[in-house]
Amino acid sequence: MVDNSYSKSGFTLVELLAVIVVLAVVMLIGVNAVLPQMDRARRNAVAIEMNGFIKSAQQYYIVKQMGTFVLDKGATCCVSLDQLIAEGQSELKKEEYTGYVLIKNNNGTIQYGPYLEKKGTFYINGTDFKINDRNYNESDAKSVSTSGKPNFLTCKAVVDDTSTSIGYCGYSGDAA
Repeated sequence: MVDNSYSKSGFTLVELLAVIVVLAVVMLIGVNAVLPQMDRARRNAVAIEMNGFIKSAQQYYIVKQMGTFVLDKGATCCVSLDQLIAEGQSELKKEEYTGYVLIKNNNGTIQYGPYLEKKGTFYINGTDFKINDRNYNESDAKSVSTSGKPNFLTCKAVVDDTSTSIGYCGYSGDAA
C-alpha cells in the first residue's frame, strides 16, 4: 500500500520571512551601535598621530638648533611632513598623511602650530597656537568635509643648515 500523506514538519514561507526580518532589524541595531565607535576610533588614531607629529617637529627643531639655525624672536618657520620624513624625524606615511608645523618664536618661547590631515578622512588644525602643552584627542579631529579647514597650499620652504638666521622661511595661505 502506498502512503500519500505529506509530512508537516517543515517551515512555511511566512515563518522564514519573519526570521529574516527579525535578523535584519538586529543587524541594523548592531551596525548603528558599531559605526560611531569606528568613527571615534579613526578620529582617535589621527589625534595620536598628531601628538607624534608634534614630537617629531620638536625633535627636528632641537636638532636644527644644534647646527647653525636660529629662529629670531617673533619669527615663524614652516616645516612640512615631507621634510620631517626625509630627515628621518617622522614615521608617518606621506601616502596617507599630509601636514606641516609652524614653529614660532614667541619672545623666546617656542610654539608649535601643527596641521595634520589623514587624506580624505579627518584633519586636526592647531595652527592658531591655542593648544600648548596638551595632547590632542579625538574631539579635535574634524571631518575633511567640514568647513574651517585652513587654506594652506603648501609649506614652501624648510629650515636649512646653511643660514645662521632665518627669520621667516615661509608658507603660503592663511593660518586661520
